[in-house]
Amino acid sequence: MKIGIATPYNGGNCGSYWQAAALKGYLEGLGHHGCFIKQTASNFGTRHTAKMMAACLRKGDLKGCTNAIGSHKAFSRCQKSFDVVDEYSSLDFVVLGSDTIWNLESSHYLAQAHGYWGVDAFKAGVPVASYAATVGNTSAELLDKHPELLEALQRLVKVSVRDEYSRGLLAERSGVDIDLVCDPTLLVEPSFYAPFYKKRESEYLLVYHFGKMPDALAQEVKDFAKKEGLEIVSFFGVDQFSRTRQVSDPMRFIELFANASYVVSNTYHGTMFTLAFEKQGVFNSAGKNKIADMLERLDLGGNDWAQAEGASVVGVPIDYSRVTAKIEQLRADSRRFLDEALSASR
Repeated sequence: MKIGIATPYNGGNCGSYWQAAALKGYLEGLGHHGCFIKQTASNFGTRHTAKMMAACLRKGDLKGCTNAIGSHKAFSRCQKSFDVVDEYSSLDFVVLGSDTIWNLESSHYLAQAHGYWGVDAFKAGVPVASYAATVGNTSAELLDKHPELLEALQRLVKVSVRDEYSRGLLAERSGVDIDLVCDPTLLVEPSFYAPFYKKRESEYLLVYHFGKMPDALAQEVKDFAKKEGLEIVSFFGVDQFSRTRQVSDPMRFIELFANASYVVSNTYHGTMFTLAFEKQGVFNSAGKNKIADMLERLDLGGNDWAQAEGASVVGVPIDYSRVTAKIEQLRADSRRFLDEALSASR
């Protein structure tokens, strides 16, 4: 089948890029042709890059300005391999997700809601299922303001989300049975990423943290890195560890995770890739239901700084003999969901 994927394939976030690539790769491994449904907006187009450059110039950060251009080129290069369609009529099936496509707090996703909730596909008579979508932190009150989206949810062949908060909210408001699945970045085997990076002998602690890291956590990270003799490599933006914006490149991203000795992250996909590559690390789920939920499902609350209540969790080991077994079960359940969804459309 030719399967159209409705997801942010053309943004400037490395996690979003890889979830799109992983879902496409998994579907093609089943013998289907995966493509992406053209999005009307990108958060990493020329205009966005120009804004990033202007912000760097105002701060006198010339290297950051150069790196913003480098990031734009890197994503453009990676996304060239994606097949993009703008007509539903050529599709046999549509998969909504993954990522925060149902986050109604975001003007970006709200503006394209009819595409991300299946309304446009229904108009073309194409069957639709969702895979690992999430509402982010969307409230029940905000969701209730869009009854047409809940009606669209009820028309899906099958519905799945990637976090318990989304499942509870949507099931209560729509009455639909909703499955809990893993993100596409865990749906594929770790070997899927092998062609995209080189193994390197290096000793570093990778920081992939959006926004300012709490000072207490930053100090713990610095102390731990010094004790273990690890260089600190900060991938994203300006923070307590880096004075300039870095080049955001999906290929560099995957190589940094694959070769890291330790990871510190407060992002969903930073968490996913720490787990996918079985890296030791510490997470910060503060303000993010989707991360806290995943850590709870894998019994990793003891590695979540946000839940530590003042106790130091940096350096607390992750027992992958236990965690990987849970991931493998979740992966098997998620693959079964997709098999059933695709079979139901035939």
